[in-house]
Amino acid sequence: MILLSRPSSDVVFSADSEHDSKMQSAHIVEPGRPLELKSHPIPEVPDEGLLIKTLYAGVCHSDIHFIDDEIDIGNGNVFRRRDIPGKVCGVCGENNNISKGGACAGGSPYEGVVLGHEICGTIMAVGSKVPDRCRLKPGDTVIVYPWRGCRGCEACTMGSGNLCENNPGGREDVGQGHHGGGYSTHVAIPEWDLAVKLPKNISPDVGCMLPCSVLTSYSALLKVRPNLDLAVRMRGSANLLVIGAGGLGFWTIVLVKSLFCDKNVTIVVADISQDKLTEASNIGADDAVLWNPDDDIQTLVTKTTVSGYNKIDAAIDYVGLPKTCDVGIQCLHNGGAMVTVGLRGGAISLSLPLIISKSLSIHGIRIGPREGLQQLVDLFSVQDLQTVPPIEYYKLEEVNIALDKLRDGQIKARAVIKFVD
Repeated sequence: MILLSRPSSDVVFSADSEHDSKMQSAHIVEPGRPLELKSHPIPEVPDEGLLIKTLYAGVCHSDIHFIDDEIDIGNGNVFRRRDIPGKVCGVCGENNNISKGGACAGGSPYEGVVLGHEICGTIMAVGSKVPDRCRLKPGDTVIVYPWRGCRGCEACTMGSGNLCENNPGGREDVGQGHHGGGYSTHVAIPEWDLAVKLPKNISPDVGCMLPCSVLTSYSALLKVRPNLDLAVRMRGSANLLVIGAGGLGFWTIVLVKSLFCDKNVTIVVADISQDKLTEASNIGADDAVLWNPDDDIQTLVTKTTVSGYNKIDAAIDYVGLPKTCDVGIQCLHNGGAMVTVGLRGGAISLSLPLIISKSLSIHGIRIGPREGLQQLVDLFSVQDLQTVPPIEYYKLEEVNIALDKLRDGQIKARAVIKFVD
């Protein structure tokens, strides 16, 4: 067992070495602690699923929330995954319960989980009960839709596992509980239809981000598209406020340039970091507003809307604090939309007459459906993306360094665990 507090150059991570029967995974030990690297047998391929060898795994900010395991849900209440009843294990190297979605003796809904839900890998094996209509085969490069849910409710059967109500804390999702994720050299995918073949013209390091960060940004844009379209019809232009110049904010900029290339949509990005705002401008943001976290809400609203002259038609909050959400709402035109995505936590107080009189709509987004992921793959396969968010690469043994830098705001856009040379 290796404690991942700093990189170790004498550890072998490749399953193609003399230890080709073993895999390496980074496991949760306890809240706030660095992930721990463990070596254990490669699981058997699930009967109805796939066994893949990981190429790239995205490092998502929600993984930090999972590790810290304490989200402020407002009014003095907190949510902790480790308080959810039941026992699960991210990867069971001894009896391979991961492939069955089972529980390991002595496990918990938190300890032992292998994170990493942004996964791109190569298929090593296909399960014996995978139907003929599955055209995936060993050697194919795939990305994984990790939001599997319970697989039995109305939402899941419609391909919207992200909306499953029988999935407390996401424990049925890949990289969130029962099923180990991409912070691992190998991943057992429980069902074959969670995998999407990646076209050769989409780079695997970009592809791994499609099932979460890109899909979330895409879903948020689809939610506000009617408001932006209405503004263009009424005024000839629309203003979109992106709160938070991080990975999702950057992907939103890229997607707007693709989805609204025929529309007059101005992208305004707000953040507390001038360096990130500069990067956002380089990617394509039309305007950047530096927020001082010490300023009051009205000052930030005045600064963002240029004293009301440049009001916002839709705002997407990738931070998720009461203050950022409140500013976004107060910046809106009549008929505007507010979408909140970030999970920093807290609660806001809303004026009901204001929402009614201004005809505002407020939405929350949790990733998106599998259909949306396929739409993104199709979009990226036909469009030559000239610009993508900056990517920083780390080895598996450096995963805690990547997570710490992300927690401290030192990642410019996206961090990715790289398993290939």
